[in-house]
Amino acid sequence: MVRKVIILMTVYFIFGVITSCGDLLKYDATICDIQFAGLHSIGKLDIEKPDRFDDQIGFEIISIESSPTCYIPTIQFFNSAYATTKCAEFQNQLIQSTYELSFDKSFVLDGDTIFPKTDLLSIQEVIGLTDIEINEDCKFVTSTIIFRQELSDKMQFDTGEYLVTFNCSTNDNRSFTKTRKVIFEE
Repeated sequence: MVRKVIILMTVYFIFGVITSCGDLLKYDATICDIQFAGLHSIGKLDIEKPDRFDDQIGFEIISIESSPTCYIPTIQFFNSAYATTKCAEFQNQLIQSTYELSFDKSFVLDGDTIFPKTDLLSIQEVIGLTDIEINEDCKFVTSTIIFRQELSDKMQFDTGEYLVTFNCSTNDNRSFTKTRKVIFEE
């Protein structure tokens, strides 16, 4: 009896190692949703607490943990094998040209008033002084939008709370709209 249990456990273990360590080091994944926050807040995302900007202005977008499809959760009996990592091969991508970023209150940019709900990323002066990157790693797709210091110096915000709206799409026609409260400090 003990021998049968040991044999069954050994077969179970070997089967698990083979299926999780074999040629399956990549799996298909889809960007189903995103998170949006201030540049240094994504790791400590708290819905109730606004992000604070006092010097550098920037935002980070991160895909929700990948899954094979957006509708079926993955069930895994074995974790990836020791010393190996299964990486996502994303079936869709964020499209940078669909990025839109707006504030709910007006502010001044180089002497001109920018009205609420104006897409900042459609203004040549803003886009020319903004760094936007999209990176794909093993489990997530991340993107950053960082206003260079030269642009930040041209922007005058009243101190207080603003609501920032971010829109983007993927190449498979998924659209995302996220909002985030931010506070501009002196």
